[in-house]
Amino acid sequence: MSLYVLDTDKLTLWLRGQPRVCQRILAQDPTELCTTIVTIEEILSGWYTQIRRAKKDEQMARAYERSHVVITPTTSSFEEGFCQVAAEAILAGRPLVASRVCPAVDHLGGAVVEVRPGDIGGYAEAIRRLASDPALYEEKRVACASVSGPYYDWNEGLGGMVLRVLSKVAADAGLGPPSRDQAPPTPASGSSLGRASRSRSTRSHR
Repeated sequence: MSLYVLDTDKLTLWLRGQPRVCQRILAQDPTELCTTIVTIEEILSGWYTQIRRAKKDEQMARAYERSHVVITPTTSSFEEGFCQVAAEAILAGRPLVASRVCPAVDHLGGAVVEVRPGDIGGYAEAIRRLASDPALYEEKRVACASVSGPYYDWNEGLGGMVLRVLSKVAADAGLGPPSRDQAPPTPASGSSLGRASRSRSTRSHR
């Protein structure tokens, strides 16, 4: 059996929906298509670079919109916090591939494809499943909306947590509760900035 190996250029054009490339790929037997780990690494590196270079919230949101899935390959050698990227993925409506090393897995439920910590093959298989099973991808994508609520709520973010701590300290000292007058306003639900900017205000630091 012959195999058609998709290099970085061809796979990138396919992911961008280039008509001629898509036509040629779709004409092949799916069992005869493959790519290499080097190609996957190069494509992921390109996406990560776009996200790192984003200086404004709008640029960050566009970078996530161009992606299909978000991966947090945290290893067990690193003590991970909630992981801001996980929240940004959910707000962008992108399924998350992660291991239990990332605490966000416990909070994001059906929007996550969970793999074993450090299992490189497991990450590759999760990506393959999401890419080859439209029903699974849609299930995970829709689940993002069902768990995104707390990340739009100022009271559930860092500011709300600090205010609750200060309220407790003030109560113990017999003082009045602190004011929220100086707290940043909750973003409007229709804001074009949306996803990435709201997650920044609600992240937990590592």
